[in-house]
Amino acid sequence: MANPVSFINSYAGNIQQLVTLLQSLQTQNLQLTDDATLVTNYFKAVQSNGQPAYRTDIVAADVAAAQAAIVQLLFTFNSGNPTQASALLKMMP
Repeated sequence: MANPVSFINSYAGNIQQLVTLLQSLQTQNLQLTDDATLVTNYFKAVQSNGQPAYRTDIVAADVAAAQAAIVQLLFTFNSGNPTQASALLKMMP
């Protein structure tokens, strides 16, 4: 069995990372919504040697799908009464 103190401390630390990442992704999703050229320009970028500077294993539709998935995660995070976010924020130091 795990040490309960180190386990809960690790659990709370992971929650803190999750909340921080969700907040960052919320900001980035808003940037994607506000500036559609971010995605199109990403897939136009090339390196000085003429090779793509972007990931060739994804396409713009993959970015849009990820953006939609983040919207759903944020909806869940911010829903409820009290919100799911408040339950997670309570665990943060």
